[in-house]
Amino acid sequence: MGPFDSEEEFDTWCLARVKSPMTAAVLKKLLPRMLGKTPSKFVLTHGDLAARNIMVKDGNITGIVDWEYSGFFPEYMEYALATVIHDCHEDWWLPVLKEVLEPCGFQRSKFTAVIKDRGW
Repeated sequence: MGPFDSEEEFDTWCLARVKSPMTAAVLKKLLPRMLGKTPSKFVLTHGDLAARNIMVKDGNITGIVDWEYSGFFPEYMEYALATVIHDCHEDWWLPVLKEVLEPCGFQRSKFTAVIKDRGW
């Protein structure tokens, strides 16, 4: 997957992964309302920012492991992955992520979840 040259290309890739043509049509219609006033920047995204993947020693972060799902995605992707698409996050961890990551709208997060429906 990727790299993507634009947010539009990324969105097209996500839509192509939707199994149901009706769902894809609805999402495509909603997409213009999800776009920000300025295009999202693409940033290095871990893709599985779970507590188990963050190494800490003496209260300091010493490393982040398990970069299997990483890539350059729109800046909202880490938030969407952590809060909507997440797997096996501990209950205490989600509020921490919501506090430190730049939030995106619920619809955008749910739209981005289509990548998981088909696996990656």
